[in-house]
Amino acid sequence: MVEGIGDQILIAGAAIYLRANGVSNLETLDLNQITIVDSGGASQTPYMVYLACGRHADEIAAIVLLDSDQSGNEAKKHLLGKGGGQHRRPLLKEKFILQLADLKEEFCFITDNVTAQLEIEDIIPLPICIKAIKLFLQEFLEIEEAELLFLTEDLISSNMAGKTILDVIEQTLKDFPDLEISKAGFARNVIRVVNEWPRERNSLNEREIHALRVFEQNFKILFKKLNVMQHSAQQKLTRERLSQKIDRLKKDFIARHPISAKREDGVILFDEIEGILENNIQNESIKEIEATKSEIQNLRRDYKLDIDMNKMIDDYTGFQVGLERIKYAGLLASQEEIIEDVEVEKSAISEEVLEEVQTDKLVVDGQAQLVNEQEPTASELKTGEVSGNPATSNKRRKSNPR
Repeated sequence: MVEGIGDQILIAGAAIYLRANGVSNLETLDLNQITIVDSGGASQTPYMVYLACGRHADEIAAIVLLDSDQSGNEAKKHLLGKGGGQHRRPLLKEKFILQLADLKEEFCFITDNVTAQLEIEDIIPLPICIKAIKLFLQEFLEIEEAELLFLTEDLISSNMAGKTILDVIEQTLKDFPDLEISKAGFARNVIRVVNEWPRERNSLNEREIHALRVFEQNFKILFKKLNVMQHSAQQKLTRERLSQKIDRLKKDFIARHPISAKREDGVILFDEIEGILENNIQNESIKEIEATKSEIQNLRRDYKLDIDMNKMIDDYTGFQVGLERIKYAGLLASQEEIIEDVEVEKSAISEEVLEEVQTDKLVVDGQAQLVNEQEPTASELKTGEVSGNPATSNKRRKSNPR
């Protein structure tokens, strides 16, 4: 997701240019795999992200590229749920949001006085920018080339301090009445320049040749970072999909067996889950697959599911809690940074499961009150090890109400 159509044109054009010049896949974008969406402005980006993945998080892996100006900063706050107003729920994690200034130390700039409020146009070397703006003015406004001879690198760079390159160009062209630089028109002509200059290399001066190299280097840096983010977002999406498939099987099982189940029912459930794991082995890490399988084997053993399968599962409440551990086993194995969040959610869900099952037992048995004092099984002891200190978990839930 990008702010505007100018960003979309520059990124797509630069990706095609670099790929045509044999740049590695890690330093360009595969436009067959990535869709660049123009959000219509920084202020519209949070809502466009919500439309794209806020309601269908299991379908789209989204990353966002923003300018580092005030509007970009505000958009990032809203995406993180820190902007106030209606966007109080985070739409994306911070690692899936990139502002151009985040890479400022890696980019190469021909001029030294680069603004901190970096826009994508600012990573394009000045000689290319000037040539592109001249082509735009000649083509769109039919201004004669001789009228633009005053538009030089020295003139633009002398006014660059604390400003974006397009702001300086617009200020320089203030003598042209009612002139507003089109970002889309500028971007289109930037891509035209970088595609034409290599064919005219013999007629280029050293500064123009260097500018072409800097353009390539800066966009390779940008694309390499975007590829890392996209890969991470795709991995997260794949893990969520697997987790959701397991969760669906688990919910269906509990819906069919709310109070008790035979051991053979548990065996059938675990066979289905292991089938899903095998089908996803190409998309998941071996570590995640093995962690989930290990949790299944623990439950098979603890509840003796493969022995006397016509018998009922002992301690069915503990077995249901154990099913929650299967859902999160892969995530716990692969994402250390979200362990705490997962444990808090597991604790809350586990208590809901306990309350629902105990309530059902009251209806069936006609008991007057819940029976809370039970001998802990091996499975419940394992639940304690995974979920951590109950007091700590409860404290976290109170500080993060659902």
